[in-house]
Amino acid sequence: MTGVLVYLACERLLYPDYQIKATLMIIVSGCAVAANIILSVILHQRRPSHSHKAVQGNASVRAAFVHALGDLFQSISVLISALIIYFKPDYKIADPICTFVFSILVLVSTVTILRDLSILLMEGVPKNLNYNGVKELILAVDGVVSVHSLHIWSLTMNQVVLSVHVAAASWDSQAVRGEIAKALSNSFPVHLLTIQMESPADQDPNCLFCEDPRD
Repeated sequence: MTGVLVYLACERLLYPDYQIKATLMIIVSGCAVAANIILSVILHQRRPSHSHKAVQGNASVRAAFVHALGDLFQSISVLISALIIYFKPDYKIADPICTFVFSILVLVSTVTILRDLSILLMEGVPKNLNYNGVKELILAVDGVVSVHSLHIWSLTMNQVVLSVHVAAASWDSQAVRGEIAKALSNSFPVHLLTIQMESPADQDPNCLFCEDPRD
């Protein structure tokens, strides 16, 4: 749709023999501004916090919010161009220029949404987390000797799943496990956490599945 609008805007630049009903344009764009403000308020989600009680973001709702926000900016730009054309009919070039600006906004927002959805589909590490940073966080817990088979992925935009194997020097491995869970939960919201405790002697240095992921 953005491509079609750009094509039509280019036609208007090449063939300026067209008429614009500025009054009708003001009425329609004004209604669109009001409607998109209401939609943006309804679809707006709270930012994720460290609390598990925080509202969980949904990729589809976020995409709808970004779309409504883009429509809002587009409607505002159409309203401005309509007002310009209403008071200065000779400046009707404002209409195709408005279309170009809107198209850039749509493409930028679409790329952002596609990037977030690709992380979910590929079960990648959430963009707000750093793999090595999470590993260092676990290693910093007292009693932890080594960490391997660490996997982090997303179920939704804000539902993080983590599984890890941890070798502990302490005889009370459950206490170490509790400290790890506490450290992780205090750093970011974890939807599902699996920690397998092991002794250092149980680890196989030649284990292919224990290697860290590479870029």
